[in-house]
Amino acid sequence: MKIISKYVGRALLLSVLTIVTMAAGSLIAYAIAHKFIPPNDPFWTDARCALGLPTQQDVKCIQVEIDAAVQRGKEIEAKLNADIRAQTIAKEAAERAAAGNDMVFESGDAHNGKTLVVGALYSDSAARSGLLVAYCWAIEDQGGLDPRVPLARREADGRIVPLPVDAAGMARFQWSAADLETARNLCPWSKVS
Repeated sequence: MKIISKYVGRALLLSVLTIVTMAAGSLIAYAIAHKFIPPNDPFWTDARCALGLPTQQDVKCIQVEIDAAVQRGKEIEAKLNADIRAQTIAKEAAERAAAGNDMVFESGDAHNGKTLVVGALYSDSAARSGLLVAYCWAIEDQGGLDPRVPLARREADGRIVPLPVDAAGMARFQWSAADLETARNLCPWSKVS
């Protein structure tokens, strides 16, 4: 234990000596530089800017910071605008699909009295080519009301993404988790490939 405390003590002493030496060296360097470089020289403004210690008189340094902040703001704005454009395109596609303009529907088998339907959105719906996205629902015919529960989404690359079903949807169809999984597996994806 004495050996450890001896080395810790030496390390602390060495650290303190290093800090004192660096501080003294910095003060000496400042004094020498201040003697050869006048106080109003632009060097001092640049040095304060580089150290992040501008004064109110360092207009150039503050302007650089303002310009950098404005540039960051423009980059963030451009990214947000790109995100908004992408979301707008996705929203318009979803609205067209919801209106039934471009969506092609196919019915599949029934599960516990609920019909499984896939609606697909194609880049060319007449030729059924270029699948963009497809959705699978479970629908129950109740005299024109047709309540539905979304089950899954198929992406253009073929990935099938399960959609969350809330407790109200599960209760409406009186389904268990096993019924939900079975219905997802019965979605007629092959009819819209």
